[in-house]
Amino acid sequence: MSNPLKDVLSPGVRRVLYAVLFVIILAFGAVQAATADGQVDWLKAAATFISALIPLLAASNVNTTPEVPVLDQVTYAQLVKELQERDAALAKHTEEIVNE
Repeated sequence: MSNPLKDVLSPGVRRVLYAVLFVIILAFGAVQAATADGQVDWLKAAATFISALIPLLAASNVNTTPEVPVLDQVTYAQLVKELQERDAALAKHTEEIVNE
């Protein structure tokens, strides 16, 4: 199953969103652990702190590097040929300028 946010938000925005969710859940866990009556429900607090790891896991799986298409041999050969032709044309033009 793919991430539904993948088509809506850019990877950088998703990474920040996951970090914000982590902080919010962590703060909620701290509130759970620090109750007013002094009785801590450790099961709820532990579950909240463990659930805070989920956005971190999601953030670690966000690929922020752009996808670069792989050049096949034909495309590479065409690029090399085009660069060689441009280099030859530039050398010819430079020679014409020098000989004037």
